[in-house]
Amino acid sequence: MDRSPKVATPLAACWVGVPPSVPPLGLLAIATVTFVVLPGAMMRNAGLRFVCKWVDLRVENPRTPFTTRCRAGEVLRLPIAHGEGNYVSLSRPEWVVLRYCDADGNLTDAANPNGSQDCIAGVTNPHGNVFGLMPHPDRASDARLGSADGAKIFQSMMETIVASRPISAPERVAQVA
Repeated sequence: MDRSPKVATPLAACWVGVPPSVPPLGLLAIATVTFVVLPGAMMRNAGLRFVCKWVDLRVENPRTPFTTRCRAGEVLRLPIAHGEGNYVSLSRPEWVVLRYCDADGNLTDAANPNGSQDCIAGVTNPHGNVFGLMPHPDRASDARLGSADGAKIFQSMMETIVASRPISAPERVAQVA
């Protein structure tokens, strides 16, 4: 396999199993390849080196099932660990959810650890129910891990799933009581 920076691989994602009545949600590392194609492609990091460090990310779209706990422009701190994180895309701006930034939320070349187009760090599919991202929110879900910002993504997903599911009669009675 030619791993030169000129070769781009299609992005794909997977569905997370949820009850049929709930819209499917998927959260994955952008480079995961399974069923649902996301807009764009991955290339080797601009420096052709594996990058493992903490980065700052600006929330571009808080209106996704993955970012309802965030504010537009909020800066999250999450770790990355990848050798092929240079994201390129022709996607529409509304599909971009996260961008690499500095601690103040400014998009700069210095804040972009892999040369990703327009500092893109995370995108959704056109339906907004699959979120591909290079940072690892699972590695920043508790302050003891260095940051709890990743928990906002999982809490957003949980709230979306709970809000989408139908309420049973006994639950309705319990809520009224």
